[in-house]
Amino acid sequence: MAVAVARPGAGRRRAGRAALTVWVLAPSWLGVAPVGVEAAEPRSVAIVFAVDESFRQDALWRAQLNHLIDRASRYYGARFDLRFELAVVVSWSPRGGSLEELLDDLRAQVRVEPGRIRVGLTAERPPRSPEYGLASYHDAALVIAKAARDEWLTGGFLHELAHIFGALDVKSAGGLMSPDQKGIEFDPLNARLVALHRDRTFAPHLFPLQPAAFDRALGLYGEAAPLAPQAASLAVTQIAIEKGDYALALAAGSEALAADPRSANALNLRGIALRRLGRVAEAIAAYREALALRPRYAQVHYNLGIAHEKHRNPKEALASYRRAVELQPDHARALSNLARLYAQQGEPSRAIECAERALDVAPDFAEARVNLALGYLKAENLERARREAGQALAANPNLAGAHEVMGVAWLASGRSDEALASLRAAAALEPAEPRFHQQLAHAWEAAGDHERARLALEDALKLDAQYLPALVDLADLHLRLGRRVQAIEAFLRVVALKPDDGPSHNNLAVLYFRLDDLARARTHVNRARELGMRPHADFLAALEAAERRRKLEETTWHEQQAQAGSESQTD
Repeated sequence: MAVAVARPGAGRRRAGRAALTVWVLAPSWLGVAPVGVEAAEPRSVAIVFAVDESFRQDALWRAQLNHLIDRASRYYGARFDLRFELAVVVSWSPRGGSLEELLDDLRAQVRVEPGRIRVGLTAERPPRSPEYGLASYHDAALVIAKAARDEWLTGGFLHELAHIFGALDVKSAGGLMSPDQKGIEFDPLNARLVALHRDRTFAPHLFPLQPAAFDRALGLYGEAAPLAPQAASLAVTQIAIEKGDYALALAAGSEALAADPRSANALNLRGIALRRLGRVAEAIAAYREALALRPRYAQVHYNLGIAHEKHRNPKEALASYRRAVELQPDHARALSNLARLYAQQGEPSRAIECAERALDVAPDFAEARVNLALGYLKAENLERARREAGQALAANPNLAGAHEVMGVAWLASGRSDEALASLRAAAALEPAEPRFHQQLAHAWEAAGDHERARLALEDALKLDAQYLPALVDLADLHLRLGRRVQAIEAFLRVVALKPDDGPSHNNLAVLYFRLDDLARARTHVNRARELGMRPHADFLAALEAAERRRKLEETTWHEQQAQAGSESQTD
């Protein structure tokens, strides 16, 4: 949820340029009883300020940062027992443009540790924009273009912080979240929203609210709809997606788009809901429309990558994830998905690098640790793969992917019993994922139970009739067991889905040869050779000998038929 607020006219005070330093502040606390929040432990949130050259032209810019932290701590501390501390100051060089583009610049240039808010400050007002500030709820980032007077900078900072904690701009006069921003207090509804979000998470791989708070949040944002129609619709859309209520998400998202058809944020959320409903082509179209409006929106590139994966287009998915990381180098989820794709494509060193970068950003990101384990598995470092998978399972025992990596590592070590236990756990946790049934089939075959291996592969294909790895494994299993007719049927399904699968054409050639169907054997062996396969020389020799023999037999038969016809005419 990204929301913007109008600011009064901007002006600038110029002075000699101040040197940039890294500066840590211990804020001044106020011992005031909190208002509007239930009794809770005091909370302190660290802020990373990014200041550009224009902002540093004011000789008092350091004092202004000091004042912002102190004022925000006093204000939110008195009302919500929520305080702030300055973690570090860094420089950034925004390229200008809209506030959305400034946010994209901030994400690209300023990395923050988990649990921190990043704040970009500039004295340059965005061209053609009546607004002076913008906040991104999900990843706790905000930008402010410095206003004419210091009190407006302070008010803008307090206002944008409220958006980080779920507040909305409302159509009411005289409050902190009103368009005129002439008041200092929260309206009652926004006070409840901030109280609800007071203990939100800032982990980059997690949604800010816990699931237990979803229904209450939906109720509050529903109340806010008459006062903030577009922003409330966006908030409802996002929470409905997290809750899994995709019908509500599409309905609310449509309202948000009706209010602002050029909202890249609304289009992105619509794409997520469509993709989770299985309407992947429509989701891709929504993402592309969002990127046409905002090309440097890293989150949309990431979501587009997921959609491409669902469309079985790993090449496009890889490109989308790479672009997301280019635009936001600390995008933990994009890094983690890159790690998984690199591992699946046989590039374990790249997989390990991306997974470690994701864990550097989000040390508790268990899915990234699973992909790190997968990278080590592909690098044939089985012990390290099991260790990383074990750490992921210690954090979350319900990670099916971690059980899968553990099982495959055990299988590669020749320990089929342990492999069966792990892979059965993976399939039980995510029974609708065909890959886990396919891997379980490998374990059953290693244990010598070919019938259960076949059943597991057929389970995978019931879930997805076009799941090529399971289809290839089923064809290979029939081939090894001497079930020629079943093997031919399976391999034909493979080449129907993947016409350029050389090994399958080669196997079909051998199978048809054994069934004495030389014409089909020749068709498939020729296709295999066109695709770069080199069929075994003995097989080629046997096929050519059989073809010569068949030709000789046919010639002899025709000669005999001709002779018989001639004798009949003579008689």
